[in-house]
Amino acid sequence: MATMGRALTSLGARRKAARPIVECPWPAWKRRRRLYEVKCLHAHKPSEEPVLHVDEVDIHLNPKVGYDWCLPGQRRVVVTPGNNQKRFLAGALNVRTVGVIRFGGQVDYAAALSNSAGAA
Repeated sequence: MATMGRALTSLGARRKAARPIVECPWPAWKRRRRLYEVKCLHAHKPSEEPVLHVDEVDIHLNPKVGYDWCLPGQRRVVVTPGNNQKRFLAGALNVRTVGVIRFGGQVDYAAALSNSAGAA
């Protein structure tokens, strides 16, 4: 690693923050199998039962960013609010009516932890 670092430095490269991305952690075969199972459940359900696709996410507006080698003149830019604000978003899609229900707000982890500790 040290030799590679010296070689990249001699080319003028520098270590700078990289752009974070998210990819599906499942292998392609597992993802296809799961989607097939969901389609089968939808195809063989009673007609009066609704089908909802539901998901939720925690959004960190000030994410941790790692480093990467960059050539001179290139710079990574990540816009953040200046303090680590956290939000959550949840939603459901009704397949029959194509209606979307969504819910979002601020995340108060301290209150959530104190409530869970009191319940335990």
